[in-house]
Amino acid sequence: MPRCGRSSSPGTTGHFSSGADLTGDRTGTGFLETLLATVDRVEQLRVPTIAAVTGGAIGGGLELALSCDIRIAAEDAFFVAAGVNVGLIMSTWRLPGLIGLGPAKAMLLTGEPCDAATALRTGLVREVVPADALLPAALATAHRIAGRSPLAVEATKAAVDRAVGQDRRTARAELVARCAELIRSRDHREAVRAFLQRRAPRFHRA
Repeated sequence: MPRCGRSSSPGTTGHFSSGADLTGDRTGTGFLETLLATVDRVEQLRVPTIAAVTGGAIGGGLELALSCDIRIAAEDAFFVAAGVNVGLIMSTWRLPGLIGLGPAKAMLLTGEPCDAATALRTGLVREVVPADALLPAALATAHRIAGRSPLAVEATKAAVDRAVGQDRRTARAELVARCAELIRSRDHREAVRAFLQRRAPRFHRA
């Protein structure tokens, strides 16, 4: 089952995450190592993750949202690459990889907030919904993913994440190898039968 994260209950105020505590010691990079290790663990989860964002995703909070596989935003959501605002640096590889170099540089170099409509236009979020529809929208996406073959979903996530740093030939070879494994699976045969019989599939992770 995909995991969903959100900041507060629909219809309430709050932020997805306002990032690091700026009042702490900044003489070293320990806080940054801890933050990056945390978001790396989110990104590396075997199952898909969905960020349901209301209010601000700021600095380290933006990095957390970027580490999720899918982002859905409430209409009041905004995103800030806040590193330059506090004399620091953040989100230099996840953000460009997601929305492209030009839009990412605009956020990273200015530190200006990116509202929900702009986030949707640049591909930072999948959809924008009213605040009271945020959790239902995230859960609907999660249920949709959960209804697909778990072996195929997990293989797809792993292959996509690895392909970002691979050349085309290597990525193609991995796609073929993973597909060959899935073709032999019981769940693939069940997915085909269910599709032809117009019924919900019953998967066994086998």
